[in-house]
Amino acid sequence: KVYILDELIISKVSGRDFLKSLIKDAKVRAVKNTKLSTYGREIVKINNQYTKYADALMDYYIKKGNGKSVLLINQSRAIKTNLKDSTSSVLNGMNSGYNVRDYVKYAYNFDGIENLIKSKEYTFDRYLRRDASGLEYEYVKIIPNPDSDELLYEGYVIVDNKSNKIVEFKVELADSHKKNSKLKNILIAKYKLNDHAVWCKFKFTNNQYELVYYKNSFNLYIQMGKKVHDYVSTTFDLLVLDSRNDVELPEKGYSENTIFEAGTNYTQKFWKMNNIFPLKESEQRFVDSIKN
Repeated sequence: KVYILDELIISKVSGRDFLKSLIKDAKVRAVKNTKLSTYGREIVKINNQYTKYADALMDYYIKKGNGKSVLLINQSRAIKTNLKDSTSSVLNGMNSGYNVRDYVKYAYNFDGIENLIKSKEYTFDRYLRRDASGLEYEYVKIIPNPDSDELLYEGYVIVDNKSNKIVEFKVELADSHKKNSKLKNILIAKYKLNDHAVWCKFKFTNNQYELVYYKNSFNLYIQMGKKVHDYVSTTFDLLVLDSRNDVELPEKGYSENTIFEAGTNYTQKFWKMNNIFPLKESEQRFVDSIKN
């Protein structure tokens, strides 16, 4: 039999040092005074039941090279249902777990990679691959230490060979290590991380990184006293529709933490025009049921 294998890269530079040099090279990641026109959405689920959904057309005006931005929400839609269970209803007010104003900053900080590179619990294997059109790229596989008793991630980084820049990465909790998750204290509650994933896509044009797509999702077990023992999951997607440089920054922007707080205010069905990443069937059923 003939087996076609990935081409392995033989190099004096380890996968770890290779990624470290690429991230160091990308420290000036975002161009100041850049406007990113985006479509974003957030979903909350408690005990396997969807409770909140919100999406919006948003403009991020980048102030600093780390992606810190002023956010304007142009159109938005927010829907919810209330849990009737007496214990789970405590979490009815919970929105998505991250600050919508900082999503661009999270992406440009290569959220999820740098901490793994610093850890001795991972190895990074480099492979040479080709896409359907024959273009070559480097695929760096992130491999957790199989013998570790820590909560570790797995994933990949894709590097464009021509520009030698990171164009995509995805990291998520390794199935083999989820058993190592432990309860931690936060204020009046305890939590345990059951799942977490970060997925990010870039393109490199005009000598600058341009964000294309960012997704962050997690699942938590939350314990509050004897009554609340709930599982909470949230997902946030951000898709960049257009990018413009040398724009004037607004003095003030959106001050709330989530899209949901912007409420429902739209003049067109923007979600049909910009939803390149369709919802799951279960998510769409929830949205349709609330609208009806």
